[in-house]
Amino acid sequence: MDDVDDPSELEVTPSPEIQIFINRAVYVVSQVSMSGHELRHLAHPPLPTDVDLFVVGDHGADRLVLNDEVVQLRTGMRLFTTPRSILAG
Repeated sequence: MDDVDDPSELEVTPSPEIQIFINRAVYVVSQVSMSGHELRHLAHPPLPTDVDLFVVGDHGADRLVLNDEVVQLRTGMRLFTTPRSILAG
């Protein structure tokens, strides 16, 4: 095992800067993945519980993001909210 005497010799890997959009607002994050719960609280103000969060689909339908779901983030990713509706029945 090699000992490093000079801390400046340590290789530091910079955190990535990922730019995402939630309801057209720009957010820059350093994580490559976040849970739906974390994304809801990233927005300012945090997203209320009466809306659903969706990620815009690249090649198809938009996808609902659940609070406990982990989303792999990429620069330019777009998310949006819609009212959560309860149908009378």
